[in-house]
Amino acid sequence: MSSPNVAVNALILVFRSRISGGTEPQGYFDNWSDSLKPLQCEGGPPNALTNKDLSGKNDFWFSWMPPDVPEIDVALKGTFVVNNEYWYDIEIGSAFPVDEFPVSMEGCGQVKSCVTLSRTRTKCEKASRCDLTVTYSLSADNRTLEVTMGGVASMAGRYLAIAFTNDSESLKSASIFACTRTERLAEVRHFTLADDKSMPMETNQVLGNTAFEQDGERVWCRFETPVRVAGFDLSVPLYQVYFWAGQIEMSPPYKTSKEPIQVGVAQHSRLTSASSRESAPVLAVLVSGLMAAILLRPMS
Repeated sequence: MSSPNVAVNALILVFRSRISGGTEPQGYFDNWSDSLKPLQCEGGPPNALTNKDLSGKNDFWFSWMPPDVPEIDVALKGTFVVNNEYWYDIEIGSAFPVDEFPVSMEGCGQVKSCVTLSRTRTKCEKASRCDLTVTYSLSADNRTLEVTMGGVASMAGRYLAIAFTNDSESLKSASIFACTRTERLAEVRHFTLADDKSMPMETNQVLGNTAFEQDGERVWCRFETPVRVAGFDLSVPLYQVYFWAGQIEMSPPYKTSKEPIQVGVAQHSRLTSASSRESAPVLAVLVSGLMAAILLRPMS
């Protein structure tokens, strides 16, 4: 935001719902310029911004994460002090085009499950800073699993994946969903794995409500999959394996959940080297098979 002819001395910025007409702040601020600082309730997210000092400000910037709700219709409201004038509850803008990626972490462990993972950080609270982020939740009728995954995949052919299996040692009968970066965007592909001595086989499983995005080095995929398909049931507790790799990586980074996870029970998993297990030989077979399948199919 900039105003070359007006210098603002003090301000408060907040997003509010236009649908309900309520006064509760919506979403939260993810980043902001040095001239601003966040306001928040104790233990809550930074859902408003104010000035650091009373110096005149002609421009400032921020990024904002929308609430995790089906329909987003918000207005940016501001209160300003300019010299001796006080401007209260000014609607700055509305009808914003909202980018759904990176995925919001609001509601993790409450209304949806979230997994965040980083190579170098001890934690990554923001999806935009994690090497891999997965969120998922069951539909109201418990028949569909809604999944969003994203992370670092800097060039075409690199991918992120989540595998579900009842055998964390051999990945027997694993169901694998891979988010693969293409030249122009991304795609989701589904594989099955008989066991650690087999190569992953791509299926023709239809995935619904797909959405994709590239953002610098990161890629995002969203999709829906039936909870129960022939020969596999995602509703039962299963181990989860999260990994990401490139076309020539034979020992890529990955994590495996310590225990089987039930997708219908919302939780927030922040995986570190101490909170997950590894099984390199099995993963090497899986990754080489996925790479072969990806390379044999032309990138769109």
